[in-house]
Amino acid sequence: MVIVKLMGGMGNQMFQYAFGFFLAKKNRKTLKLDLSFLQDRREKKKIVFREFDLTIFNVSEEVIATKEEIAYYSGVSPNGKSLNLIITLKRKLSLPHHLIDYSLKYHPEYKLITSNIYLEGYFQSPAYFSEIEEDIRKEFIFKNKILPISNELAEKIKMSNSVCLHVRRTDFVEEDLGKNIHGFVEEMYYFNAVKFIKEKVHKPELFIFSDDIEWCQNNLVFDLPTRFVLNEHNGEKISNYLQLMTLCKHFIIPNSTFAWWAAWLSESPDKLVVAPLKWMINSEKDETDLIPKSWIRL
Repeated sequence: MVIVKLMGGMGNQMFQYAFGFFLAKKNRKTLKLDLSFLQDRREKKKIVFREFDLTIFNVSEEVIATKEEIAYYSGVSPNGKSLNLIITLKRKLSLPHHLIDYSLKYHPEYKLITSNIYLEGYFQSPAYFSEIEEDIRKEFIFKNKILPISNELAEKIKMSNSVCLHVRRTDFVEEDLGKNIHGFVEEMYYFNAVKFIKEKVHKPELFIFSDDIEWCQNNLVFDLPTRFVLNEHNGEKISNYLQLMTLCKHFIIPNSTFAWWAAWLSESPDKLVVAPLKWMINSEKDETDLIPKSWIRL
């Protein structure tokens, strides 16, 4: 069995699921999801509460691990107490592996694991599922069609040299964890990225997506056709928003795994993806393995 501990927002959960899916498929094991961290609403410092977001996709493995399975495979009791003697003895016999890695570094040796395993960490590199990219794309097919209110917008995106420009602010500006680890990439990055796109793309049109669209309207003014995508297009768990983003032909993304997945899932054959040169203000995090080689960093 492969059990994945899901943490963070949608983008983080997608990376965690993708690696778990890879190991389960390679080793012909059952994949189960540990939602205990997402469901725990006890007050925690520097934590933004999240929901289980993968329900917006047609993921084939949506089996939730029981408390007993989580305790057995992780070696950690759900109530923080010591495991009982029977479980402890069984663990010694079967040796399930508890892998913990909160770095952003790619470890190829993890892909060689064949034992039963409990995965806890970020695993934010496309290299963790590079051999089964098409399978992962199928896992992340949206359950619902584009909302009727968004049909006209979707057509405009499809019919133009559309550029998804995504701006993430809120938690990266207001929350301690976001400010101190990620940090907002600032306006100059976007102006430089748009300049680059103008040099490479014929008649580009900007579609600006953001969790703070009012700030974007006041601060991001470009000499290109621009449309600000309003919150009415969000849909359930902002799934409609993400789906509209994936329809774009080119991308300017911030240091956000949500935007990363929008760019990665896009089926545009000649897409240009611009990403920040510095993904995190916390220099202790090495995100080199997160960004595909074909993407441009500014």
